Amino acid sequence: MLPKKLILAVFVVGMTGTSLLAGPMPATGSFSMSGIVTVTTTNITWETDAPGNAANLFTLTLGAQTFSDEDGQNQIENLTDATEPVGGSGFAGQDFINFLEDSTLADLNIDYIAQGLYSPAGCASPIAVGDTCTPQANGMQGLFNFTDTAGGGSTATWVFEGTEAGYPNYVWVDTFTAQFTLPYQSVLAELGSQGYVTNSYSASLSVYTTPEPSPLIMVGFGFGLLALQRVVVARRRNANSVKPPVVA
Repeated sequence: MLPKKLILAVFVVGMTGTSLLAGPMPATGSFSMSGIVTVTTTNITWETDAPGNAANLFTLTLGAQTFSDEDGQNQIENLTDATEPVGGSGFAGQDFINFLEDSTLADLNIDYIAQGLYSPAGCASPIAVGDTCTPQANGMQGLFNFTDTAGGGSTATWVFEGTEAGYPNYVWVDTFTAQFTLPYQSVLAELGSQGYVTNSYSASLSVYTTPEPSPLIMVGFGFGLLALQRVVVARRRNANSVKPPVVA
């Protein structure tokens, strides 16, 4: 016979559509980020743009919906291509953003770094407004989308994706932008000569939900288990009620 507690648990989950386990709450909405990023050929590290430039923090602003109480300093984890490679089918979720202003919200895990959209060939082009380039990283298409801009500057954009810890149907997308006072050809030359580039950045992160099983389906599953239990019990009772033949 199926345990009554198991049947009750399935029924409750179906009715509520939520987990029975207490823990951090899922979040929906969006927020803006700003800080300082340092990029090497293998790592990305972060500092806040608040006074003191503390490591592994960023400034969160414009928190909307569930993130409305998160404005301030929150935590961001460094990345390395050994565990967070660019492109492909992604990687196992890694801790990325932790909310310090309101720690009741679920952390954000990163599981995908999008490849850049432009050709690496443009990285060697002469400086000209509108030039584009995605540098390679370790022989593969990298993550940065560079564009030369008017006035001798350039921009770089890149995209991260992931889910909320414990809530795989809560998906987030984070689009970063860095604005340089030099053309990207000079930025890449700096990376090659000193091994790193440091610059301020801004970002916009949004969370959206993906479809999950309908609560009505879960309720039906729960009732199905109840019906199965009744059938099993009835069969056992019938089997026990059959008398053995009398031997003369």
